[in-house]
Amino acid sequence: MFRSRADRSLAVAARNRTLSRDRKGAVEFKCPRYFSAASKEWAEDSERHEKTEVPNEARFQTKPEIALERIRAAVAAKVARGVVVADAAYGINTEFRDGLTELELQYVVGVQSSMTVWEPGKQPLSAKPGGEMGRPPRLLQRSADHQPVSVKQLARNLPSTAFQQITWREGTERKLRSRFAAVRVRPAHRDSWKAEPHAEEWLLIEWPRGETEPTQYWMSTLPLRTHLKALVKMAKHRWIIERNYQALKQELGLGVRLVRATIRNGQNDNCL
Repeated sequence: MFRSRADRSLAVAARNRTLSRDRKGAVEFKCPRYFSAASKEWAEDSERHEKTEVPNEARFQTKPEIALERIRAAVAAKVARGVVVADAAYGINTEFRDGLTELELQYVVGVQSSMTVWEPGKQPLSAKPGGEMGRPPRLLQRSADHQPVSVKQLARNLPSTAFQQITWREGTERKLRSRFAAVRVRPAHRDSWKAEPHAEEWLLIEWPRGETEPTQYWMSTLPLRTHLKALVKMAKHRWIIERNYQALKQELGLGVRLVRATIRNGQNDNCL
């Protein structure tokens, strides 16, 4: 499993552990000359570059762009392939998800409740018929009564029978369980600029008993025959990596100051 974080690190996780690659069979990722800043304007400020000793050739990238570049590096280094898991800060980014698909990597990524999709069995309308002159229209269409919906709206429209109680692992004091539903949908982001609709994916929804609305959503390209429990376990698998990062903070004293890639004098000083 690949998971890339905003602090430019990449963890390679197995189902029950996180693998630390040592000298034997080590896989080394050198930090490229990029960084994430509070804003693109900050990143392009040459005076700030000089004060902070960041080389002028360093380029600004968003967190999803950085994550995707690290994953591409892992694929190029022939790290064993797995399922990519990420939170909504990455999953909501269409280019990030498309990039994973281009790398032929399956994913289970969090998304925000505002993400729009086509309800099960629906997709955008075909291009309008063309006239006698010019090229025939190719772009997909929508109409006033044929529109995508937010994943939150879709979840609210599902019958209660669509949700099942799933236990995904043993906690320290009790079994961890909640109510989940999974349906096949097509992402709708900017599909009116496309000639072909987005492929169908899983939309996984968590709506704990007693809550007034769903609490989490994921999109996934796991196979069509994937069982609901397997979807849930993969979506919740991020806890292993989060646990290890917490251990790093405690054992290495990173609770106040996280280790990050620092570029000084044109050199990469460190990369966690």
